[in-house]
Amino acid sequence: MDMSAKVFCLHRRLVFLVFGALVVCLPLVTHQDGWGQTVAGCESEGGLAGRADILKCEPWESTTWHQGGWYRDQGDTGSALDGRRFYRYPVDAASVASTQIVTTGCLSGSCLKVNMNSWRNGGGAYMAQNWIIPGQGGCSHATLGCVPQQEIYMRYYMKLAPNFDPENYATSDGSPQGGGGKFPGLSDATNGYQNTPSEQCGNGGEGPTRGTECWSLRLTYQICGVGANGWRNPCAEGGNPNATTRFGWYPYLYWDGVNGGTRYSAIYWDGDGRGSMNGPCTSTYGFGGGPYGSTPACGYGVPGLVNDKWYLVEVHVKMNTPGQANGVMEAWLDGELRYQKTNVNFRNVGHNNLGVRAAWFNVLAGGSGVAMKEDTYVLFDQLVIATGARPGPWTAGSGVTPPPPPPVVITPPPPPPPTIPQPVTVITATNLGITGEDKVGKMNQNTPNGTADFHIAAGGLRATPTRVRITSNSGGIWETPFNGQNWIIATQYDGQGNAHFWFEPFASSIFRVQVWYSDGTTATADAGNAPAASGGQFRAINLGVTGEDRVGEINQTSGNGKADFHMSVSGLRGTPNKVTIVSDTGGVWETPFNGYNWIIATQYDGQGSGHFWFEQYPSNRFRVIARYADGSNDDVEASNTGGGVTGSAPLRASYLGITGEDKVGRVNQTAPNGAADFHVSVSGLRGQARRVTILSDTGGVWETPFNGYNWIVATQYDGQGNGHFWFEQYPSNRFRVIVYYADGSMDQADVL
Repeated sequence: MDMSAKVFCLHRRLVFLVFGALVVCLPLVTHQDGWGQTVAGCESEGGLAGRADILKCEPWESTTWHQGGWYRDQGDTGSALDGRRFYRYPVDAASVASTQIVTTGCLSGSCLKVNMNSWRNGGGAYMAQNWIIPGQGGCSHATLGCVPQQEIYMRYYMKLAPNFDPENYATSDGSPQGGGGKFPGLSDATNGYQNTPSEQCGNGGEGPTRGTECWSLRLTYQICGVGANGWRNPCAEGGNPNATTRFGWYPYLYWDGVNGGTRYSAIYWDGDGRGSMNGPCTSTYGFGGGPYGSTPACGYGVPGLVNDKWYLVEVHVKMNTPGQANGVMEAWLDGELRYQKTNVNFRNVGHNNLGVRAAWFNVLAGGSGVAMKEDTYVLFDQLVIATGARPGPWTAGSGVTPPPPPPVVITPPPPPPPTIPQPVTVITATNLGITGEDKVGKMNQNTPNGTADFHIAAGGLRATPTRVRITSNSGGIWETPFNGQNWIIATQYDGQGNAHFWFEPFASSIFRVQVWYSDGTTATADAGNAPAASGGQFRAINLGVTGEDRVGEINQTSGNGKADFHMSVSGLRGTPNKVTIVSDTGGVWETPFNGYNWIIATQYDGQGSGHFWFEQYPSNRFRVIARYADGSNDDVEASNTGGGVTGSAPLRASYLGITGEDKVGRVNQTAPNGAADFHVSVSGLRGQARRVTILSDTGGVWETPFNGYNWIVATQYDGQGNGHFWFEQYPSNRFRVIVYYADGSMDQADVL
């Protein structure tokens, strides 16, 4: 299972997340714009709450994303047809055939993959869609008098494929043709209701602007090298030697007296003007003066984008007052201002009709007649369009956490919390364990499935309940009547206020029973355990990591180079036919292999004792459940010996807060991302750590070395048993640090 993925519940009413062994469904968060209209897709955004200026959230979690107000370029230009040509051609599946919704390598959940074919495979316009931005007050541009937006902020995340190469090759014969292409930006297709997105300036050379017809500000990419006055590489010279691609604006804008009023060429978002439209940033007109012309290069920062890295892209356009050069073009990359020009002429006197009408999602190599060297792609995620301010970086919405590591089990997902009266009656519940009956299976199976069920007895019922729910400490939820998602419960009532409930086993040790009556009242009780089924005394001792390597992840029954956790047990009443181990951090291990949880290696002596080995996963406490052939089970908390787990020197960890350093980003980003990191100091280290894991109370997991899914930790050691850890911010209150050493032992400490 791809642990970087979030799965969304049916009908998108709930967000479905994997937290170790826990599956949580949370209410979907909705968002409204300034006119009270619901803006779909904002549920994955944690930083937009309370903002009424959000017009669009597109997280690309659905394969039907293109049905939400997107329109395609049909090449339909000329005079008005039916007064609604701007909305004439909704995007269909055929026009996004070069795109896919994928779940691998995304910033959050799913994302949009735009495939870019090589010249051998025909190249082509990989994506040319427009999201039509509603006018002021939410009006449609198909309506005469609709005033377009005068100011728009757009944000999206973008990642170039590992093999992305910005150089172009002729589709006819594969000969090199220079480099460069287009990425998404903003635009206006003149006169609103009369025209289509095809008539945006710059669409196949459409124009000129003259400050009267149209304008566009797509983004551009280009090779890092430039040839003027000798070949050179601004990316490498600027301190970014691993960069492959320069990045910036590709404007079709009005500049006085230039090409009939139109100016188009690259303006890079960096401080190296060579190869860019260069010259004084104060200029409001085109060529003339200076060695590179008087056109507006106003970039800042180090040139270049690195492949296979997520970038936060934000742009801001504000229309000028006709007759005044006071329009605004701004851009930020990873939160850093990379371009700012505040004296732009978008429109001339008498052409107030020009505004910001479209998010032009264009991904294109060239030009025309060219394509990429090899098949490649670009990923996009978390698009937001706003009117009042920058959306800022994406932060997790309700229930969205850094992806947790395995082991994982798919449990019955819980429904949204019901709105119900407070309990007014008292009931009792007793957990009888597994008493041999097999009445139900998983989901809505109300027939035996060969596995004896859990059994709870209840008393004090005022009437026959209309609904019963049982929840467990490990996230399991069972409910009857079947609600479409949780596993069902078999019920039996005696009419005297007593009942029995049977439900399919799932690794759990504590249960809560809740019943609802026809009058809307409810009652709840924690299920106490019945007397232990064991005739002896079942015990389990956590021996820590004692050096053996018998199993790996999932169903791997051989060593994987990493010493296992080790537990000894005594008081067994026979050889178990199933063993389950659960941890306080959601880990679940089970043997025989059940298809999803990590396996356990077992060894029995025939005298009631045994040893269990299982793959390491950050945990503090364990519970062992042994099930026997007669349907009974033994269940015990494992005590810690300390042997092989922690050293003699006590590890101490102190939370220093956010002290200003920015050393890492999300996932495996080992470079600054513009957000200061959390900072923890440690002492009492017994040597150089080979692995460090940090857990938070809200489900965050950070680990170094990078393990393929959790966010990374930057470390610094002084050789005297002290160290510092920095890790990307994520809403949390408490932390635990776990340090692993080369000898297989580990130390752990709560962060104070």
